[in-house]
Amino acid sequence: MFIDCKLVLKSYVPEKLEKGMWFVRVKTEVIYGNKQEYLHVSELDVVPRNMDTHLVEYGYPVQPYLVYPMINPDDTEVIAATPDQIGWWDEGEHVDDLRDITVKDINNILEWDNSMVQIEILDDEEDEEDGTPIPILHYDKVTLRDVHTVDSDEWIDEDEWDEDDEDYLDDGDDDVWDAEDHNTE
Repeated sequence: MFIDCKLVLKSYVPEKLEKGMWFVRVKTEVIYGNKQEYLHVSELDVVPRNMDTHLVEYGYPVQPYLVYPMINPDDTEVIAATPDQIGWWDEGEHVDDLRDITVKDINNILEWDNSMVQIEILDDEEDEEDGTPIPILHYDKVTLRDVHTVDSDEWIDEDEWDEDDEDYLDDGDDDVWDAEDHNTE
C-alpha cells in the first residue's frame, strides 16, 4: 500500500565538498504569462578548489527527507524516511523492476507534484511510539512512486458500475433539448 508523503530538502554544513552532493536553487519560469517558481536540485560533478567560494555562490548542500503530511503546521514533522533510506523508484504496474531514484525524479517531484510523493508502507500497521505508518524497506531503502499512480485494484470494474453511478450525469431530460429550459431572455 502507498500513502502520500512530502519530500523535504534540508541543508547541512559539510566538512568538505564531495562529488555527488546535492545543491538546491529556486528556478523561475514564465508559463502562459504566469511566473512559476520551484526548487531545482543539481548534483556536484566536479569538486571545486575553494569550498568557501562555492558555498557563498550555491549555498550549503541539501539532503532529501520524507515526512508524513501534518494536519497542524505547528506540529513537529515526523520523518518517514532519511536520506540513506531514499532509494527505489516504482514506475507502476507496467514495469516489473524497481530502479534507483535519480536527481531527475527528485526534480520532477519538486516541479510537477508540489514536493508530494508516495511511499510504500505496511498495511494496517503503525509505529508503537508515534502511531505513524511503517515504511517497507527493501535492502534498507524505501520505495517511492509518483502521486498520480493508480493501482489496478483501485480501478472501478464494469461489473461494479451500475446505473445509479450515472445519476450525476442525468439532468432528467433524457438528453432532449428544450428551448424553454435554456431561456436566454
